[in-house]
Order: sequence, then C-alpha cells, then structure tokens
Amino acid sequence: MMVIAISAVSIAVVISLIDSGINSTRNSTNLTALSIARQYANACLEESLQSIRDNNNYSGNLALSFTNGACSATTTRISSANFTIDSIGSSSGSMKRISTSINQTDPKITISAWQE
Repeated sequence: MMVIAISAVSIAVVISLIDSGINSTRNSTNLTALSIARQYANACLEESLQSIRDNNNYSGNLALSFTNGACSATTTRISSANFTIDSIGSSSGSMKRISTSINQTDPKITISAWQE
C-alpha cells in the first residue's frame, strides 16, 4: 500500500514538472514572437524616419514583409517640422505598436514622444 502511495506522489510530481516545462516553453515562444514584432515595428519606424529625412513633406503609408512577419507604418505630416508615426509589427500572432511624435527635422530629427 505504501508503494502505491509513493508511486502516486511521484507521478504527480513528474506530471507537474512536465506541465511547468510546457508552460515555460509557451511563455518563451510568446516572448520571442513579441520581441520579433517589436523589431519589425522599429524597422517600419526607421524607414518612415528615413522617408522624412529624404523628403520633409513626406506623409504616407508603408508596409514591409519579413520571413516571420510584417510591419506597417503611417506617417502624418502635421506642419513643416511636426509629424506623427504609428508603426505596427507582427510575428506569429503577436503584435507591437509604437507611436511617435516628431517636433524637429532640421538639422536632425528630434522625437518628442514615444509610446509602446
């Protein structure tokens, strides 16, 4: 009888450890996808900043595709030196959004607000 009780406890411990490992793997996968989504959002944001640098009158949309996801950005020109950029990156079902405001473009671009 004691052997059965010890076996039952051992099985419960093993099942708990396996479940914990599976949950840890899921969380790790979700964090990786979220990190990749953030990198993609940053990529579209950087492309938008370069478009503003190349053309101070720029206003528009862009989209980029990657092996594991995509990003898009909308740049709105508010005035000669003021812009907003909303960028979204996605990967494996995870999404990351970055919103920025720019209040200077010359001699260098200055980001006045950043929100993730």
